[in-house]
Amino acid sequence: MICDPQNGYPHIQWPADFRPENADLFAYGEIDIHAPIEIVWHHIVTATEWPKWYPHIQNVKIQNSAAGRLEERAVILWTAYGVPLESPVIEFDLYSRISWISCRPGYTPEWYQTWGLVSLEDKCRVSMGKVGRGPNAVARRDSGDNALHTHHDLWLKALKRRAEA
Repeated sequence: MICDPQNGYPHIQWPADFRPENADLFAYGEIDIHAPIEIVWHHIVTATEWPKWYPHIQNVKIQNSAAGRLEERAVILWTAYGVPLESPVIEFDLYSRISWISCRPGYTPEWYQTWGLVSLEDKCRVSMGKVGRGPNAVARRDSGDNALHTHHDLWLKALKRRAEA
């Protein structure tokens, strides 16, 4: 994984309420995938397939999408690590960026997750960032639990295996 926190993640357009410097919990990572950007993008936006290659996610359903994939105004209903989540897509830039805000149904938004893709000569660089705020993020941070970073690393590696297969 590649991570350069000194460059400030200039390619990510963080919402005002979810900026890393104000986060209660923050994770970021990058990985190079030797596959065309279109293939990598396909695996990210075909969310109903995530459980097949990333087992920590289950029960994925997409609302507001005629194509059944992530797109503008789509909403992901899913379970991640046993927690049911509702996640409206708030940024969608084809083959470049996709972001969503997640919360448990009935709670205020707690998490902002973003993916960024850049096509390079013979590979695609994928970045993934997540900002958490609120009591859940504070509790995870204060417990010393490094799970958020570990899980993002696993998700990026699983995407790499899937796209390069």
